[in-house]
Amino acid sequence: MAINKYSVIEAQNIQLGQGGSAFVDTLGQLTPPTGLKIIMITMLTDVEFAELTPTDAAVNFGTTSANTAASGSDTLTNADTFPGGVTIFGRWDSLTLQTAGDKALVYFG
Repeated sequence: MAINKYSVIEAQNIQLGQGGSAFVDTLGQLTPPTGLKIIMITMLTDVEFAELTPTDAAVNFGTTSANTAASGSDTLTNADTFPGGVTIFGRWDSLTLQTAGDKALVYFG
């Protein structure tokens, strides 16, 4: 997938959450609605992922692989913590929190 897949208007709508969103604070796997991907995750508390599956490991990181196109990219582990307030962008197929009570807002596009 090219980064410029969306028109300017579509990209602005996605930034406003119009592609859909979800709140997650439990241990079950979160998958986006059919035809969509997880494109942005905002951590409301410190968050560790038990699973974060990239759509394309050539351009995104996750718990299953590093970004293979980037020199020096590492695979995410469940010991890696994203502090509350941090937002990450990419394209993921699913995620599972490591700890119940961690909180994140997940956006789809």
